[in-house]
Amino acid sequence: MITGNNYITDSTSKLFFLTLLLLIVINITEGETMNKVLITKDDNNKEITIKSGDIIWIELEIFGAAGYTWHIDKLDEEYLLVISKGTKDNSMGKVGAPLVEYWQIKAVKKGVTGLRMLYFRPWEGAEKSAEKFEVKLNIN
Repeated sequence: MITGNNYITDSTSKLFFLTLLLLIVINITEGETMNKVLITKDDNNKEITIKSGDIIWIELEIFGAAGYTWHIDKLDEEYLLVISKGTKDNSMGKVGAPLVEYWQIKAVKKGVTGLRMLYFRPWEGAEKSAEKFEVKLNIN
């Protein structure tokens, strides 16, 4: 019956696409051992050693009601690639508690670079930043 052939075709297609996806993932990560490296405000002005392929997870608090947010000021795209950015709520139901802004940044090349971020209201501009966050990254 045609129904039986469709089932085989659908199963074969699914298997093909799953195999293709697996091969793509293996190819992307081949030779890399990815670690997640958490960087917080406590790491300000520090030197951090990571490996090429590592994912840097930066978490910095913001007070959203005041309008301040963190902005990447200098990103050396030769060494670093922003994968994602977002905000999460760690207030546990407490009114007025700060939020956490986060970035996932991949170290893509061995070398030494820096990452600088500024805390300002977008309508006031970077020249009126209230805080600065910097780290030096040694990528092995």
